[in-house]
Amino acid sequence: MRISTSNLCAAVLTLAATVPFAAQSALAQGKSWWLDLEAGTEFDDNVAVEQNDDNSESGDIAAILKLDAGYKVVDEKDARVEIGYDFYQSLYQDLSAFNYQSHTPGFKAWIKPGGIKLGFEYTYLHSLLDDSFFLDQHMVSPTISAFLSDNFFVTAYYRFFDKDYNSSDDARDAQTHQTGADVYYYFDRPKMGYFTFGGGFTSEDTFGPDFDYDGFMGRTAVQFPVSLFELDGRVKFSYNYQKRNYDNVESLMPITTLTRSDDRHTLRLNTELQITNALTWVTEFRHVSRNSNLAASDYQENIGSVAFRYSF
Repeated sequence: MRISTSNLCAAVLTLAATVPFAAQSALAQGKSWWLDLEAGTEFDDNVAVEQNDDNSESGDIAAILKLDAGYKVVDEKDARVEIGYDFYQSLYQDLSAFNYQSHTPGFKAWIKPGGIKLGFEYTYLHSLLDDSFFLDQHMVSPTISAFLSDNFFVTAYYRFFDKDYNSSDDARDAQTHQTGADVYYYFDRPKMGYFTFGGGFTSEDTFGPDFDYDGFMGRTAVQFPVSLFELDGRVKFSYNYQKRNYDNVESLMPITTLTRSDDRHTLRLNTELQITNALTWVTEFRHVSRNSNLAASDYQENIGSVAFRYSF
């Protein structure tokens, strides 16, 4: 049975009511809002839509625009409530059918009794592909996290997704459950230098029988503070692995003796350089290797981007 939008919203409002608004002043400490605008260009040698296994087998250049905005409704030492909104748009030079737009309003809250942070997040994703409806997704996630020492930080989460695709992809409509945890070691906490590793499990129950799967996720990353031309910045290397084992023989139709199996590897190199207090230069290189016994999902992709972010 699917969880309706109204039920999800009711759950969010119920949890929000548990946050102690009345106990403290709701005035934020310092700036209570943020607004980041980012614009740049991206080259992709095999433009793809990750959510539906669709790849173009062609490369293209895109203009990229991002917006991240939010407001801290409550910002106290041991409690925070914030609302936010993210916007993303890609515009390809030739492959306009892969132009992707997303709108993601959300809500986050946490309290910290006894040094343990208990959090909750809700996001609603509405996305368009080639200016037409593609996906609506609700996500709810309780979290728990804490510093075990000055340098070690651990966090664990549960995430529930409710996905509603357009009519051509109705078989992918799904309810998804994820659990996972991550450990961080900060070797330069003031400048956000850290090493992290973690993992998790996913179970996705789709409307169509050929897309049900159970999966494992593993990830690791290291971030170094750097200085270039007397400008401060960061370099981050990360690796993500995902294993998907599909449940039904329909996943490889017309072959009925095997089920689909995917191994997905993603390598990223991210850099940020603080040009001024408000302006940041951002670059990324990403290599995606999707190894699958389903031919449509067996491909590789290399993506490079350069952008500038302005923070108000």
